[in-house]
Amino acid sequence: MRPIPWFTLACLLAPGAAAQTPDTLRDSTARRIAELTRELEALRREVQDLAAMTGAGQARQAPDQRYRQISGIGSRPFLFRGAAAAVGGYVDIEFAREFDANQTHFTQHRFIPFIFAEISDRLHFGTEIEFEYGGPQSPTRDGEVKVEFAAFDLNVTQALNFRTGALLAPLGKFNLVHDSPVNDFTDRPLVDNRIVPTTLTEAGAGLWGQVFPSEASVLSYEAYVVNGFNNTLIAYSVNATTGAITATTNVRSARGSMRRDNNQGKSLVGRVAFSPALGVELGASGHTGLYSDQGNGRLTVAAVDAIVARGRWELLGEFARAALTTDDAVERARALAAYRAARANDSTGFGAAYAAVRHVTAQQGAYLQANYHFGQGLKGFPNSTFTAVARVDHLDVDADTDGDAQQRLSLGVNWRPIEQTAIKVDYQWNWDTPAGSSTSRAPTNRLVASVATYF
Repeated sequence: MRPIPWFTLACLLAPGAAAQTPDTLRDSTARRIAELTRELEALRREVQDLAAMTGAGQARQAPDQRYRQISGIGSRPFLFRGAAAAVGGYVDIEFAREFDANQTHFTQHRFIPFIFAEISDRLHFGTEIEFEYGGPQSPTRDGEVKVEFAAFDLNVTQALNFRTGALLAPLGKFNLVHDSPVNDFTDRPLVDNRIVPTTLTEAGAGLWGQVFPSEASVLSYEAYVVNGFNNTLIAYSVNATTGAITATTNVRSARGSMRRDNNQGKSLVGRVAFSPALGVELGASGHTGLYSDQGNGRLTVAAVDAIVARGRWELLGEFARAALTTDDAVERARALAAYRAARANDSTGFGAAYAAVRHVTAQQGAYLQANYHFGQGLKGFPNSTFTAVARVDHLDVDADTDGDAQQRLSLGVNWRPIEQTAIKVDYQWNWDTPAGSSTSRAPTNRLVASVATYF
C-alpha cells in the first residue's frame, strides 16, 4: 500500500474534510499555492526595496538612486506591504524665518498617503493623495486635497509598457522625483515652481519603458497624450481709471483639468533619459499643445536635466524654457471681457489699450545644485549621514526683455538618521530684477528648516 502524502492526510483529518471531494482538494491546494506565490513575490520586492534604500548593506545607498526616475509604479519605500498591495506615504513640516518682514511661521505643508496594488503579475495600480495645509476643512479653509497621481500600468516587456490615469508628467526630472524626503532642500527650485509647474499631474495615456544599449548603460523613456494646459495661462488686469491693460503669463495657473479638456486638441509630453554609467543620467523632455479654449494658441515647454554622482559628491541641474504663441482673436475677446468688467461695461478706448498690450512669448529658468555627503554613521544611528548643499536658481519670466527676473542662492545642511528621513536647515538670499531694468534689488533673506519622512 502506498503511503498517503502528508498534505493529503492533513486535509483529510481537518474539520469538514469528510465533505471535501478530490476536486475541492485540488482547488484549495491551488488557492494556497497561489497565496504562497504572492507572499513570496511580495517578500522578494520588499528585499529589493530594502536593498535599494540601504545600498545593499552600505551606510548610504548609491548616490544617484534617490534621484532615479520613478518609471515603474511602486518604487517607493513603504511601512507596510501586503501580499498584493503596499501602503505608505510621506509627510513634512516646515519652519521659516522671514528676516525682512520680521515674521516666523510653522507650515504643515504636505501629508501624502499612497497605495500601490499588484492586480496581477502584469497589471499594477498606484495612487498618491495629497493633503496640503491641513486640507480644505482646516480652520482657515486654506488647504486642499487632490489626487497627485492615480495610474494604471499594463506591463508587456521591460521595453514597452502601457500607462493611463492621472499621470505625473515627465517634464523635467524634478517633477518625477519631487517628494520632500528625496530632496536635500526644503524649497523647490524656482524653475520647477513657475516654468515646470511641479507637481504637474495630467489625465492621459501612453507608453514607457527601458532598454539597455550596453551592459553598463540604460535608456528610459515616457511618452503620453494628455489634456494639456488651459486658457488661464494668460490673465488680464485693467486699471479702472486709466483703462491700461496688463497681460500676465503664468504657466502654473494653467494646469489643466482632469475632468475634461478645454479644447479639441490634445497635448504631447515625454522624456528620454540616458544613463551611460552608474551615477550619471542625462535627460531631455518636452510638452506641447493648444492651451486656448478655441483657436491656435500654443504652449511648448522644453527641458534638459542632468545628474552626476561621484563618491561623496552629487551635481544636478535642470533648464526649462516655455514658448508661447497666442491666438489674437481669442486673447482680444478675453481682454475685452476683463476691460468691460473693470470699467462698468464701458468698452470706450479698448482698441487703443489692447494695441499697447505686450504678451510674453518666452519664459525660462534653471538651477544648479551640488551635494557633499559626510559624517556617516553616528553612534546610535549607523546608517545616518550629513549632506552639505548649495544651489543657485535663476528665473526669467520674460525672456525677451530686460528684467522680470528672480535669483536665489541657497546654502544648507541636512541630517538623515536613515535614508528615508531628512532634517534640513537652509539659508536663502533672494534677488529680483524689475521689468525693464538690468540691476537687481537688494536681496531678501530667509531661514528655512524642515523635517520630511517617508512612512
